[in-house]
Amino acid sequence: DGHRLFGSLFRPRAGHPPATRGSQKRTGGILLLHALGSSRGACTPQAAALAARGLVALTLDLRGHGASVSEAFPDAHAFSARLAENLKAADRDVRAALAFLARQPGVDARRIGVVGAGLGALLAARAVLDDAATGSEGTVGVPRPAALVLLSPWGRADAYRELLAGFDPRSLLLVAGSEEGAPLATVQALAAPGGAPAPRSIVVDGPGAHYGLAADRPDLGAILDGFLADRLAAPPRADE
Repeated sequence: DGHRLFGSLFRPRAGHPPATRGSQKRTGGILLLHALGSSRGACTPQAAALAARGLVALTLDLRGHGASVSEAFPDAHAFSARLAENLKAADRDVRAALAFLARQPGVDARRIGVVGAGLGALLAARAVLDDAATGSEGTVGVPRPAALVLLSPWGRADAYRELLAGFDPRSLLLVAGSEEGAPLATVQALAAPGGAPAPRSIVVDGPGAHYGLAADRPDLGAILDGFLADRLAAPPRADE
């Protein structure tokens, strides 16, 4: 729709150079989404850690946040004022970011993950749907995420159940703080044992939320990195 978005791309450091286009050695890519009222700066430490693990990471300022502001979206309040309509616009933003990430040299479009916090967690879950389901038709080359990490998920558990009905629970990691209230209830409901395998969940003791949960549990970042690296690992070649 012409809205200009800003993001930051984190490439693997010197011991894990990304492969060039056409190379058989490719790596996974991770899109990191912030919470309502935040910005991509909140995702920077996690993105840098993922790049150190050999993954290509992209952080994004959603419209009305950080540098992705305009006359129509001067701030997060403008985004919130028409939330239902702007969620669909944010879906388009996320799909544009996923398509951009998939086009980066050395990124395997079949091995894309999304980390979302708060509202970003809901957008991450919505990204697994096809374009028609979210009204986001028009973006070409959008990969379907192969792994999701939802931090302090915003919204009720029923909404996530519907969005993730066809998603492999082994590729889903849920995280919330012990004092978060609604996000904690959503994580507990989604992780409750049922007829199908339940996704992995982590409850972090303390008052933290979103990407700040790592302040209460210093090893959380490494856990997230390991989960994503494992779920997005390259499948073995037929000749190996």
